[in-house]
Parts: sequence; structure tokens; C-alpha cells
Amino acid sequence: MIEYIDLIAFSWLVICWLGYDFLIGSQNKGTCNIATNMYNHISNWMKESIKRDDRDIDIITITNLIRSASFFASTSLIIIAGLIPMIGYGDKANLFISVLPYTISNPSPIWEMKTIFLLLIFANAFFKFSWSLRQYNYASIMVVSAPKKAKLMKLQRIMLRF
Repeated sequence: MIEYIDLIAFSWLVICWLGYDFLIGSQNKGTCNIATNMYNHISNWMKESIKRDDRDIDIITITNLIRSASFFASTSLIIIAGLIPMIGYGDKANLFISVLPYTISNPSPIWEMKTIFLLLIFANAFFKFSWSLRQYNYASIMVVSAPKKAKLMKLQRIMLRF
């Protein structure tokens, strides 16, 4: 039987997850929040990168962002690899947990549901970080392929003639 504390914890997790998603998604561009500030900084960065001939600093910055995302993606995979074997060990885990103070032991099906739920959370995290890696790769291609300052100035002079 599912304990009330399990239902409360699961409900709180769902409320926080959906509430955070709603809170971040509902904020418009006019408000001052971290997403808007970051968007403004990235826009300024891209505008300034076109004015520079040397793009080394831009590529180094994107490389650092890629390393962070790949670290979290690989950490998610390691956690998934640790959670998969735990699905079948509900009884042994209950024996271990029963000797710890302030803990509640769960029946094996509840243990398996909790472990599968954690697997879903970390699988979602892995796919999100993998998608961000792909976007960073696209960003690095765009930064490298942007026109050089000399070509940009030449294009501006040509456009001014017309």
C-alpha cells in the first residue's frame, strides 16, 4: 500500500516541476528575469562577434558551454546506469533501509515505481542536455561562418552606394 508520505512527496515533486515550467514559460520578454537578461547578453555577444576578425574567444566560450552540458549529460547516463540494476533489488534495499534511523521501508512494487520514476527524470535530463549540445554545435558553426569584419565593411560600403 502506498504511504501518505509517498503521495505527498510525489505530489510536491509534480507541483514543483509543473510550477517551475509554468513560471519560466509564462514570463514574457518585457519582464526583468535571468532568461531575458541572458538573451540580451547573447544577442550583444553575437553582434559584437561579427565586428571582430579574431573569433578565438567566441569559440573558447562555446567550448566551455559544451563541456558543461556534456558533463551533465554524461552524469545523467551514469545515474541511469546505476538506477537500472536497482529496479529488481527492492527487497534487499528494504533490508538495508530498515536498519537506518528515520526511514520507512516500502514494499517491492513501490520501490520499483520510485526507481522507474527516477529513471524517467534522469532520462529526460539526458535528452535535454543532449539537445543543448546539438544547439551549441550549431551556434559554433554560426559563429565560425559569420562574415569577417573586412567583408562586412565591404558589404556595407556596397550597400551605401545604392
